[in-house]
Amino acid sequence: MKKKKMLVIVDMINGFIKEGNLADNNITRIIPAVIKKIEQAIRNNYLIVAFRDCHKKNDIEFKSYPAHCIKGSSECELIDELKPYQEHMVVIDKNTTNGFNTDLMPILLSYFAYDEVEVVGCCSDICVKDFTNSLVKFRFENRPNFKIVVDEKCIDTFNTPTHNADIVNSLTINYFESLGVNVIRKEGSNFSASNNSTLDNDEENNK
Repeated sequence: MKKKKMLVIVDMINGFIKEGNLADNNITRIIPAVIKKIEQAIRNNYLIVAFRDCHKKNDIEFKSYPAHCIKGSSECELIDELKPYQEHMVVIDKNTTNGFNTDLMPILLSYFAYDEVEVVGCCSDICVKDFTNSLVKFRFENRPNFKIVVDEKCIDTFNTPTHNADIVNSLTINYFESLGVNVIRKEGSNFSASNNSTLDNDEENNK
């Protein structure tokens, strides 16, 4: 029986990658790997959910972060590289770092009983981490059998003099492993024994 899987794309939008106060163009380095995941998900008819950060002008989050991704601005839009695939996605706007707190996400997980959820996107140590934490908690409290997958090639974060993206990504990946997330390591990275399921090998499995 073919497994039910969901691909969750976190904030691959202009406001974190192309323009605005929180954008870091270096995050473009994960775009090819993310597109590969999207194309595989489309071929296998998996659900694709894409979160877009979207805030009111006086959002409480701006007490902690500079103003960003104001509703109606181009910062809230998916990056151009992902727009050709948008018709295959369930796009969910969120006004929080944690997309799990939107009304629709818990419903999708509960109703369709997915076997595996893979998370990609940015920022690894904020929105990706918050969502994955909630996903682990949901699994623990509701359905302990479904797998949560994070591919190191498909997550990234911003880089500043006090926030080294490569170090932060590595620490976040290690943290995910400590939660029991199935981590797919980059080539040359430390091998993870939990790497036993990915969207990458589904086409072979389904032949």
